[in-house]
Amino acid sequence: MNISSIFTTVLTVGITALLGNYIATLFQKRNNKTAMNQKKLEDETKNILAISKKISELSSSRRFAAQSLIDSLLNLPIDDPKITNLRTTYREEVKKWNTSLSSLNIDLFSINLHHLAYELLEGTDNSTNVNHIDLHNTDYLPRGIHANFYEAHLLINEFLTRQPTNHHLLLRASLNLNSSFSSTRKMSQYLLQASNDKWTDMLNDYTDEFSVHNLEHATLLTLIRAVFHPKPHHLRVKRPIR
Repeated sequence: MNISSIFTTVLTVGITALLGNYIATLFQKRNNKTAMNQKKLEDETKNILAISKKISELSSSRRFAAQSLIDSLLNLPIDDPKITNLRTTYREEVKKWNTSLSSLNIDLFSINLHHLAYELLEGTDNSTNVNHIDLHNTDYLPRGIHANFYEAHLLINEFLTRQPTNHHLLLRASLNLNSSFSSTRKMSQYLLQASNDKWTDMLNDYTDEFSVHNLEHATLLTLIRAVFHPKPHHLRVKRPIR
């Protein structure tokens, strides 16, 4: 073997080694980035599910205390010792819920779900004056967890202070509690969906299906492929960086 052949062989081996190391480094960086993104995503989804659990537990505790008090008020005199104990428990749950409400709002805002804070956690359309509540219109109730808790609280207090007592106040308050339960379930479903969506986004490499709504974000190659593709909506378009 002459010197030229030896040099060529050494050069080829060297280039191959360098290229191999370069490719291996690229794959390693990519794998490290994927692992970091996956770990971050795991933390985000755990946080979402933790928020959902916290809301469900606090809401359930207040609703149970309120319903237990209502059930007893419908069957026992107000000065009964059991009523006194239930009122104490209810006041404690009201305080616990109210002091946690701000932190729950912050939790939802921190994961960019402020619309759930407005629509389902705080809620809307509740009366602030018990005299404005139509006790016989069972088709109209506030939307959201806290809005229904607030209205039920007004009705319970009115029952405890009004003479003669009016059981329709308690029956309407029970409907508010049922509505708060429905809102809590919706909240849990939305948060679970938000958690699942994050995993789906990662699996799809943060792309969306090709459509008329994201044409401006599609690459030239994607647009050309879409012309000849039998099912262009199966193509993926990278989301713009916000």
